[in-house]
Amino acid sequence: MAWKIAESLPSTTMPATTKARPSQLQRLFAARPIERIEANRVLYRGDSESGFLFEIARGCVRHFTMCRDGRRSIVAFSFEGDYCGDPLERANIFSAEAITQLEVRRISGAQLRAAVANLPELEGELLALACRELESAQTHCVVLRSNSALAKVASFLVSSESRLASGDAPQRVIQLPMSRLDVADFLGLTIESVSRAFTQLKMCGYISVTGRNQIVIGEISALRKLADAYPLEALVPHSSRAHNMIELKPARVGRLSTEQSDPRTTH
Repeated sequence: MAWKIAESLPSTTMPATTKARPSQLQRLFAARPIERIEANRVLYRGDSESGFLFEIARGCVRHFTMCRDGRRSIVAFSFEGDYCGDPLERANIFSAEAITQLEVRRISGAQLRAAVANLPELEGELLALACRELESAQTHCVVLRSNSALAKVASFLVSSESRLASGDAPQRVIQLPMSRLDVADFLGLTIESVSRAFTQLKMCGYISVTGRNQIVIGEISALRKLADAYPLEALVPHSSRAHNMIELKPARVGRLSTEQSDPRTTH
């Protein structure tokens, strides 16, 4: 379970010189010691009881399960400021593994229940986290229903931009901590389809690649439009537009470009 408190709690408009007051959950974790975990090490395994809620202080985590046919399915990524784990002392459904070096804090289910008894606001914060987790899972189901690999990758980049991007608009830089294989297992695609989609986005001017896993988004609004435009029929280069952006045409039922579809998403 991967929880994002920053996107779950109500936001309040404040003067630029005023910092947002830390939540009760953030204060609770601030008193816990930092634990360091090396990249590719397991934070907790599926079918085992962790009994802890973790705060990601630094790094990135993949949440996954192994399918019966041996394929790995990634269901979520956790980043700095996110929460994951199951403090209810029941078996985890998914495993959690460090993609990068991690710094985490943890609190046990018993400690969390005691804190909720003393801090009434904390119960509301945890409920907001659970609701946001459900919303994220539902959104991911919508993305997975697309038959277009290009739209899936565009959706992934739009989501990543909101969490990981730095720099000023219109160009935003994303340093992706995960590999192309991770992206493929998250989107239900093959790594070849993900690579083709990145190449198409690059050739058409939506993104540029400036380093290892470093993506520059030229125009996020155009990328959002592409992410919402599935299923796609064709990409038509439109050289008169800035950065040679592409023009989308509505799809006709049953006519998907073979370059954009993926054998793992067809039925």
